[in-house]
Amino acid sequence: MNITNWTLSNDSKESSNAGQSAQSSKQSSSEPDYNSDEYVKKWDQSQQGGGSWAYTHSQPTKTGEDGHQYKRMYNPDTGESYWGYMY
Repeated sequence: MNITNWTLSNDSKESSNAGQSAQSSKQSSSEPDYNSDEYVKKWDQSQQGGGSWAYTHSQPTKTGEDGHQYKRMYNPDTGESYWGYMY
């Protein structure tokens, strides 16, 4: 599965706004934009390093080229992050 060519659909962007509004209003300007590559990287690093950032921020989502929705998942047994099928 090639995730480098995935883009967010308008529906996904609209649903991500709900996730963003749930985040702290104290979000600093240095925070990456929701679902950006930097956001996903920071979420992965937090999960892998045991940090709390991933638990206080919305789980990243993407729409695949196949039109299906995927969410970022973390497997603590293997230490790997991956895109899991939502619908």
